[in-house]
Amino acid sequence: MHTFDEQEQAVSQVAIIIPTHNHAHLIGETLESALAQTFPDVEIIVVDDGSTDNTREVVASFGDRVRYLWQPASGGPGSPRNLGVRSTAAEFLTFLDSDDLLMPNKTEMQVQYLAAHPECDLVFGDCAYMELDGRDIPDSTTFTERAWNGDASLTQLIRSNVITVVAPLVRRSAFERVGGFHTSMHQEDYDLWLRIAAMGTIAGTRDIVAKVRLGPSRRSSDRLSTIRGDVEMFERFQVNFPEMMAHHGDALKRRLTNVYLALGIALHDDGERLAALKAFQASLRYDRFNRSSYVRLVLLLLSGRQVLSLKRQRARLREARPRLSLR
Repeated sequence: MHTFDEQEQAVSQVAIIIPTHNHAHLIGETLESALAQTFPDVEIIVVDDGSTDNTREVVASFGDRVRYLWQPASGGPGSPRNLGVRSTAAEFLTFLDSDDLLMPNKTEMQVQYLAAHPECDLVFGDCAYMELDGRDIPDSTTFTERAWNGDASLTQLIRSNVITVVAPLVRRSAFERVGGFHTSMHQEDYDLWLRIAAMGTIAGTRDIVAKVRLGPSRRSSDRLSTIRGDVEMFERFQVNFPEMMAHHGDALKRRLTNVYLALGIALHDDGERLAALKAFQASLRYDRFNRSSYVRLVLLLLSGRQVLSLKRQRARLREARPRLSLR
């Protein structure tokens, strides 16, 4: 059961929502960074997604400065994030993973930006990276790794997700307008940013607003599941926002071409030849002149014929052996 009444929501200007699962050894430092915000009107909400460690006790040590909610394990961060939003009436939302850290002025800078730009639904910044033990990784940020050129348009976001989940401050009205996190999506944060950008306006600044911890789960994600999630996300996006094709169709087609190509390569590497063939064909459906997809498709077909030819040759040899023995 949850530890709050959804009809009695706290009223604050900013809510920092922290989903967590078995991060008792890290969440204390995360909460300290949230409590160190220079913006005064902040509510901090921890949503425990079925932890089996002493997360509850660690959060309780911070007293009434932090609200604690609990739900059965959902298997991902989207559900606890949605629960955190339902538990508050805050105008602005930040989503902080329970092993990451906020810079002290993150909330203040971004509230000021949205106040000065009422047309903007989301503003994001850059994030620095650190090792699991908290050591900074020199010269490593989201923008440098993804070569962000300062463009915060939907077209740029379709090309590459430059928004780390902790990086933005989101207007609650925009979050509710697009329906919150879709918990079935593999990259539910990227999916949310795309929907907000399609239905409104987003902006980015080069300020470093958080530190992101690169633990094993972030470094070794399931490649095939991630790519399949991208395919589902962009296929759904073009169905749900057909009007976007007029202005962003080229970027969306290029992205679908590339994700299907990547899917085909991953499937081929896993030995799923027929599924790989279909993925390469889907890639060419979005760009029939894509050279990489053609090369991969032709090589796959040729190798398939070679395998078939070898199987036929072996079958003929097996048939010939009894005849030779009779002589």
